Amino acid sequence: MKVDYSLLRKDIVAKFGRQIIDSGDASELVDSILIDTDESIALNTIRRLFGLIKSNQKKMNTSTLNLLSRYCGFRSYHDKSEHHSSIESWRLINDISFSSSLSTTDFSKLVKRLSENISTDIKYILILGMLANELLHKKEELKLLQLFDIKIDDIYEKNHLKELTNCCNMFANTLRSYEFLNHENLVALSKKEMFVRIYIHHFIDLGLNKNFINFVKNIDDTILNPTDYAFKYLFLDRHQFLNEYTYNDRNKGLEVSYESLSNNFVKGRWIASTYLRCKEFNFKKYFKKGPTSILLATELLVYALVKNDFDTINSVCINYNSKDIWKIDWHIINERLIVEMFLILNEFKQKSHCLQKLEDIDLYKLSDNQCLEYNKTIYYYIKGIINGFSDDVVINFNRAKKRTYLNSLKVKNYHK
Repeated sequence: MKVDYSLLRKDIVAKFGRQIIDSGDASELVDSILIDTDESIALNTIRRLFGLIKSNQKKMNTSTLNLLSRYCGFRSYHDKSEHHSSIESWRLINDISFSSSLSTTDFSKLVKRLSENISTDIKYILILGMLANELLHKKEELKLLQLFDIKIDDIYEKNHLKELTNCCNMFANTLRSYEFLNHENLVALSKKEMFVRIYIHHFIDLGLNKNFINFVKNIDDTILNPTDYAFKYLFLDRHQFLNEYTYNDRNKGLEVSYESLSNNFVKGRWIASTYLRCKEFNFKKYFKKGPTSILLATELLVYALVKNDFDTINSVCINYNSKDIWKIDWHIINERLIVEMFLILNEFKQKSHCLQKLEDIDLYKLSDNQCLEYNKTIYYYIKGIINGFSDDVVINFNRAKKRTYLNSLKVKNYHK
């Protein structure tokens, strides 16, 4: 891909005092650079930069970029780029503050600028999150739809995950409780591909979210690949189970073959949904078919706990090692916490007392905020199994807000 040096050319022209339109201008610019920097640059380099001669060169040497940047008053090309990036970020954020007063045409220009910046640096997607939040607060639903016409290449690039997650967090709280002025706008938003890619995939929150289920239900299946399709319908199935403690015999998500799934989180949900339906369930059957990710186990373990199925818990836990689960990516640290608690529970059921190991876990440090109450419920229930349901454990267990199927967990005196 050819690098865009338009900002560098603009700064050089501003410093030089006039446009570079022919070889004579280019030659004078070479002299000016020598006088200002005490370093020389080839005439043809300048001519290529300003398009006076044809060139197949896609990228300039770093030393040349640094020299031209020093001519423009910067210490290096990196500093110059950072300077322009800071100015553009400030301008975008400033314009966002007045976005509600922009006409449709001017708002389109703002979205285009934002799209161009995101394509250059994914960090700009945080500004998209800010803008989405601003539009929700001001109930500018039509502009919100216009915003998510934006296109972002390589949205699933692994290195983009942190920025995408942070982008979602910028407007998630507002969208969670937002009352749409027009329900059709909610439906229309759920069919915007970039909204689906950014929000639906990176913000899974049943909690008090009034809109998420409607978003998922109304996603256009034609924009989904097999993994996305399975994700949608497995999620809806899970939601029904959480709220009704029943589930359909037929689920579209399970119609997608396990082998065709490319995401371990979706694989884990597929396995858990299969467990709910299958009387003779064999976790090892699926575990052998792919990477030994903890994401294959987290949801299944909780379902097994709800069903008091300690045989299944054991059949899952024997495949994982407490030392190995620390060697995971930062973004699944919450799942590591869940598996670690179940490994401790399984060790207690199979061997000995493990209360100290459980108490050494830092729930608040390892939990995602949106999963904290969920994790506390599991933690205190497991603690009750290991050491008996003392008054203190029962109080903490009952205080944990259980908005899911964990309501079906009942306090029992497992301790002997």
